[in-house]
Amino acid sequence: EELSGPEIAEIVGVPEGTVRSRLRRAKEALREQMEALAVAGDEAALSESRRDFDGWARDVAASLEDSRATA
Repeated sequence: EELSGPEIAEIVGVPEGTVRSRLRRAKEALREQMEALAVAGDEAALSESRRDFDGWARDVAASLEDSRATA
């Protein structure tokens, strides 16, 4: 969503360092899971995961918009 570390920290109410470490761990976990699906050759699960991720990202964006509107 192109938010800065301080912006995310303010929205979720945690220190910026916590935001950065959580994002780093989440990206690594996601990368590992997607790689495992690709290595296993499970294209159906990989495609479904990508679709699910896109839907999740849209939900997060909508939630952020709602929280900004009420702030």
